[in-house]
Amino acid sequence: MTQTTLYSDKKLFVSLYKTALRRMKGMGFIYALLSFITFPVFYIMTAVEYAESAASGYRYNGFEGMPEIYTPVTAVLYFALVICGAVLISVFINSFMHNRRAVDVFHALPVKRGQQLMANFAAVITLLLGVQFFCYGVVAVVNSFIGFVSFGAIVIETLRVALLTVLIVVIAFFCSVCCNAGLDSAMFTGAFLVIVPAYTLLVVFLMENFVTGFYGEEQILVDSLVFSPAAMLWKAFIPDEDLSQGVLLNAIYSVIAVAVVYLTCRLYVKRKSEMAQSASTKNPLYQFMLLAASVGGGVFFGFFYDQIFGRYGQSVMHIMVTSCLFTVAIYLVFNAIVSRNPRPTKRGLLGLCASLALVVAFLLIADNGFFGYETHIPSDEDIHSATINYVGDYGDVSVVEPNSYGDYLWYTSNNEVTFTDSEGIAAVKAAHRAIVEAVRDGRGTECFRYSTKISYVLKNGRTVSRRYYSIPSSLIPVFVEMEDMQSFKTQLYPVFWADAKDVKNFEIKDGYGENYQLLRNLTDSEKAKLYNAIAQDTINITRQMKDQRKGAVFARIQINYNNDEAAVAAALAHHQQMTAQKEATEKATVELAAPHYAGYSKEKYDSVYTNVVFDVTQDCINTIRVLTELGLEQYTQFTLPQDKFAVVMPVYFSFNYDDRNPYWRANTKFDQYEIMDNLRWEDMERIALYTDEQKIDQLAKLCQTSLYMPAQKYYPYAVAFIDKDADWREIDVTDFDFAVYYMSDANAPDFVKKDLADFAGQTVDFLSFSNVE
Repeated sequence: MTQTTLYSDKKLFVSLYKTALRRMKGMGFIYALLSFITFPVFYIMTAVEYAESAASGYRYNGFEGMPEIYTPVTAVLYFALVICGAVLISVFINSFMHNRRAVDVFHALPVKRGQQLMANFAAVITLLLGVQFFCYGVVAVVNSFIGFVSFGAIVIETLRVALLTVLIVVIAFFCSVCCNAGLDSAMFTGAFLVIVPAYTLLVVFLMENFVTGFYGEEQILVDSLVFSPAAMLWKAFIPDEDLSQGVLLNAIYSVIAVAVVYLTCRLYVKRKSEMAQSASTKNPLYQFMLLAASVGGGVFFGFFYDQIFGRYGQSVMHIMVTSCLFTVAIYLVFNAIVSRNPRPTKRGLLGLCASLALVVAFLLIADNGFFGYETHIPSDEDIHSATINYVGDYGDVSVVEPNSYGDYLWYTSNNEVTFTDSEGIAAVKAAHRAIVEAVRDGRGTECFRYSTKISYVLKNGRTVSRRYYSIPSSLIPVFVEMEDMQSFKTQLYPVFWADAKDVKNFEIKDGYGENYQLLRNLTDSEKAKLYNAIAQDTINITRQMKDQRKGAVFARIQINYNNDEAAVAAALAHHQQMTAQKEATEKATVELAAPHYAGYSKEKYDSVYTNVVFDVTQDCINTIRVLTELGLEQYTQFTLPQDKFAVVMPVYFSFNYDDRNPYWRANTKFDQYEIMDNLRWEDMERIALYTDEQKIDQLAKLCQTSLYMPAQKYYPYAVAFIDKDADWREIDVTDFDFAVYYMSDANAPDFVKKDLADFAGQTVDFLSFSNVE
């Protein structure tokens, strides 16, 4: 080995720096050209298009990211180019380390190795950041004419991208020093850039499939991205406050960069020239990559293979065998590539045994409950609150809220309920315990809930979360017990979120959408009576009363709240309070472009809450009494449809499936009409039309609404009452021109069974209406 000199000349350092720049001239030109095309050129083209659209009155800029200076093409190509350019140029400038002749020449130069490495490092940084600063400078100049983004925001984004680029170069230089070949350097650099997010995703994916109840929070995956400077380049397109690249994270990145550069210099000083082009795998970096690739790849491909070619319900032993086979294959191939020797050495066989041991250990631990993870339920004294995404009949109630542009939008807000009282916590734990026992016993094949999430916030601030899939229908009674709790109803039904003074008016219709009245002239005391009666009946009516109810709804009352700022503030305050209690509410946000959607203002909305509908039935004693006092007796009893005919059609669902609750409350809208895609009016053979008044009255008395229809009961007939003067053959099922009811086989009259006998027992797959069996 040629020894380096013990002295250094600054002029020689500068000479090396300039030489390195000249060596990269060709690659630098290509990198600069592609960068200019994928970023400034597309920005200029989009800016011109924006100017033309603005002149025609359509103001949508087409830019994305934070700040809004990127186009969709830039989002895909430019940052990919930044990553590839940083890796390839870094490996190229250090390629002399991987050539035995070249390394002797460079190490014979009268300059210390550390300064030689830093000269190359400075040249690469100069090239990459110079191109980036030029591109962002062009964008800033063009932006100054359209004035869409502040100059300071572009400067901050430029520095952010520059820091991440430096990190990628630092990793590439570290791998170049540790590896024996340029291909290995590029390959290991790419592995370091993705290893943490990739392994995090793999572990979460495998745990969700092997460990019952495991719930991988999205935040875990989001947090893992900060360990990859390549992934963080796309942070501008992820509007997540938890993924912010603030001052602290930038400072951490800077410290890491300095530390790795120092370590790289120290390793380079001790690097032997004989490492170039060698096939040795004794290097710890090689061993680490072999282990990571074989273990991760083996488990992933083993599980993937089993999902494609394995049998449903296969034991973990089958997955273990396939995972071990893939682990062996990946290890041997990887070892042959890096060692340039197809036959594994004794050291290689030991590494293979370690990989297999890790694969087997992980799968066995996961299959045996992951150290009690599957059966763990916190004790009562440790729980502060319990949350479950079960809302019974109270789902699909929406809240009107302002977005970032000041316009009003709506979204469903009541998708889970939180208990802080001992009774509610005990109910959630009972449901959790029943799920664990049912899943362990493999009880039941028919499910009523696809996804159930249970979270406990402990008194020490820690959160315990579980998610279970395919809950068997035998657990319905355990879930519905929660529906009779007062805290359950008051959290989920907007009647308890506001006072009677916030009510603007009431609208009321009978069960068939007729006899509409707008109750706008009620006094404050009358409004309070009706409002409080609705609230009291909501508390009094139990789940059992709903299940045993017969007949249609007498009337439907829609509550319209004032849409002034005070009412909106109250709605927001309630939602914020709920969010604080749950600590992790999934909030759906809709971002609208202010100039384009300026016409959508809060005056367009009649109510702070939407879909706030109360159904008057025989159990609503208090509401019926108040309606009678107000002279609205026609809404307190069952009425037959007038001037309508009936259309009956078989429903092909074997059972009704819903992700939120075991009760299919499809028609939450005020007019009680719903989209029925399976009512195929164009198929005339599957429709029975009745115009005889006696048959129509008989159908009206026997059919039920889908409002409280238990999901596991089979209602084979759908009944629609349509105005006689309507051309029902032309009615589109999405036009809401009819009210839909359902009828069980036991209630169906003989004439219906006779007319539709040819279709009895036919079913189709859920949400698939083309394959009738």
